Amino acid sequence: MNIALNRLETQFPSMGISSTTVPRISVIIPTFNRRDYVCEAINSVLNQSSSPFEVIVVDDGSTDGTPELLRCFGSRIRLHQQPNKGVSAARNAGILLAAGEWVAFLDSDDVWEIDYLKCQAANILAHPEADAHHTDIIANDRDGTQSKRFEVRGFLAAFGSAFGEDECLFIKRPLSIVLAHRLCNFQSTVARKEKLMEAGLFPEDISLCEDWVLMSFLARGPINYCRRPLVRIYRRPNMTEFLSSLWEQKTLLKYEAMHRVFSRIETVPFMSPAERKIIRALLSANSRDHGNVLFHAGRIKEARAAFRKAWDFSPSLICGLKYVVTYLPKRMASCARRRRS
Repeated sequence: MNIALNRLETQFPSMGISSTTVPRISVIIPTFNRRDYVCEAINSVLNQSSSPFEVIVVDDGSTDGTPELLRCFGSRIRLHQQPNKGVSAARNAGILLAAGEWVAFLDSDDVWEIDYLKCQAANILAHPEADAHHTDIIANDRDGTQSKRFEVRGFLAAFGSAFGEDECLFIKRPLSIVLAHRLCNFQSTVARKEKLMEAGLFPEDISLCEDWVLMSFLARGPINYCRRPLVRIYRRPNMTEFLSSLWEQKTLLKYEAMHRVFSRIETVPFMSPAERKIIRALLSANSRDHGNVLFHAGRIKEARAAFRKAWDFSPSLICGLKYVVTYLPKRMASCARRRRS
């Protein structure tokens, strides 16, 4: 049993929200054409064992009848409608509307376990110095397989033994961890509103991994990690949007998009040498993979430029070899491409 949870239950046995010491958590749910799933997401919030301060649902210009469906919740939610601007703009609109000191996020096709907010409130009280609180996630893939993010991304292997009896790990500046282990899911994050504002909110000009960008700026300050998996995220069978599947595709557009993501993260102020080394390595690996795709497509000069860029970001033997290969005669280069395929 979570020690912090016990402490909270002892202090507030009824788990009511009347006490001023209980954190006020505003929940933000952005949605766009999620009529088939959004009610399940909202109900997972409304049915929490510890009630949220408010639930803000931002409809980002849905055309499938989602707004009409949402009205059935009445005063239990605060519905905000806007023209379609993307998920970052929808989340930012919710943050600006939030009246709570803390902000929690849930995507409209995911769900929280019943004790998610209760656990997060307990963690806030147990670790009041943290700017954000982040729990583990259970990811459900289209084929029915499940995985825990902390485990899949190597976080538990690296830091599992450091977690305390309350299943939490407090880190003063976790930027290097956010970069190395990509711990950036806001569906399992509760953050101080003022810190989100200071971090610059979600970047509305980036449409892929925008959460990684904001979390990197937020991770300049302390974050408390809880190893309990209290959020379920889904890759739905009929989820066919381009951006949601882009991460899995080895397309030129993906690498160009990720370069913008890493370049934005590189602007985080006062990076340590170790942190900058990680982001430069990510930029290098992305440019190298970009070059691989270009080389395989026969676009040799562009591939050469990408491999050179990879070398400039973080020199390595593999980058150097790939760069040299682009100068081989066309016949030998063609042989190298066929061998790679």
